[in-house]
Amino acid sequence: ADPAWPAAWRGERYYPTIKTSAARLIERKIPVMVVIGGRRIIVLPDRDVEVSIPAGHGARVVTTHGPNGDSWDVEVSRVPAA
Repeated sequence: ADPAWPAAWRGERYYPTIKTSAARLIERKIPVMVVIGGRRIIVLPDRDVEVSIPAGHGARVVTTHGPNGDSWDVEVSRVPAA
């Protein structure tokens, strides 16, 4: 997303499509990530989660079905630098 308009992706023109895509892709364990400058936001079917990715490292985002069956969790783990 454009840092000059950081909330534009949540507008009615884009957000419903992003949420629909997130709901479809999460079943295949493919997260939808919005990048705004240095910020990273994972879009889940039931909420959006801002994550911190360590500088100088890669990261893996893992989505797992929540314990009650109707939510998703995000875990960012460090990946060793190559």
